[in-house]
Amino acid sequence: MEYSPKYVGGKYSIYQNEKIESLNGSPDYVGLDYTMTDCNLKSLKFISKHIGGDLYLFGNKLKSTKYIPSEFSGHIDLSYNKLPHIIKSNNDSSNILT
Repeated sequence: MEYSPKYVGGKYSIYQNEKIESLNGSPDYVGLDYTMTDCNLKSLKFISKHIGGDLYLFGNKLKSTKYIPSEFSGHIDLSYNKLPHIIKSNNDSSNILT
């Protein structure tokens, strides 16, 4: 993700890239959906600070929801991770268990 742009006005999507274990270099701003599915993410550290749509993170190796941005306006899909709890997520990060 070393060459990702800092600002994405639309959707930001990466699928099935097993080399990605970190979001270091992720854009700071994504205007619509943010998708990082079926990779090897172990943490959400360095995720975009603003996501204007849905957040799709299924099929990774996440064990925590720590670092989910406070500025996202859609739904979140964390299925098929190593999370201990599944949580409701209507844009209220206070409902998220870590």
